[in-house]
Amino acid sequence: MSLAVRNVLVVDDDERILAMYKRCFDEPWRTHCASNVPAAQSLARGQPFEAAVLDLHVGPTSSVPLIRALLAANPHVRIMVVSGYLTTDTTVAVVRAGADVVVDKPIRPREVLKRLLS
Repeated sequence: MSLAVRNVLVVDDDERILAMYKRCFDEPWRTHCASNVPAAQSLARGQPFEAAVLDLHVGPTSSVPLIRALLAANPHVRIMVVSGYLTTDTTVAVVRAGADVVVDKPIRPREVLKRLLS
């Protein structure tokens, strides 16, 4: 039996992290990576995503507007925000924007899958 392809968007400004996530998500996932928010927004306009893993700060840019854009394109997208710099205020901001899961870095790849899909 063939599983339907599911698209996941991964946004991080660290190429090593993007490569790790690309290895982490295997079939039926198709991983789309972006190293900045404008590139991620361009990808989001081109197709719906079932899931997204976003670094909170991609370079100097916050991912909060991207959360809103992803939800506007697909209200059912599951969004995980990861950051090494979480505060109570930033956690509240990303949850209010619509993130489903917020976690501190570092996080193991399989833990990402487990938390994102639970």
